[in-house]
Amino acid sequence: MNLSNISSDSELIKLYQSDYDGYVSKASGLNILVRALDSITRGVRYFDPSVLPRVNKVLLENDNHNNLISKLTKREKQILNCVACGMSNKEIAFECNISERTVKNHLSSIFLKIEVSDRTQAAVFAIRTGLTKL
Repeated sequence: MNLSNISSDSELIKLYQSDYDGYVSKASGLNILVRALDSITRGVRYFDPSVLPRVNKVLLENDNHNNLISKLTKREKQILNCVACGMSNKEIAFECNISERTVKNHLSSIFLKIEVSDRTQAAVFAIRTGLTKL
């Protein structure tokens, strides 16, 4: 069990997905700590109820992002990666050996599939979801 004061959602998710037996916030009362210890001694993982809504929200967002990413073709992922790296349409066309018009068509398709309206939002999506490593 981890008794901690984790503030970031990413740290909470890592902890939740690890093999820790539980998590109790330092701000929790004695009754939560007792309940956690009781659960863990019975072999049941325990996470402080105050953090579960945050964990659930992030897990649902991750599932949604994964669903959106799964709609992209290999070429669209390649182009999205180029966009996230700051490349222009001309540079992407050269990199992918396609025309600028084809790049524009791919971008339109990408924007629809990942539910964004411009390059900046697409780049942020690629970075946040881990599709692009900078």
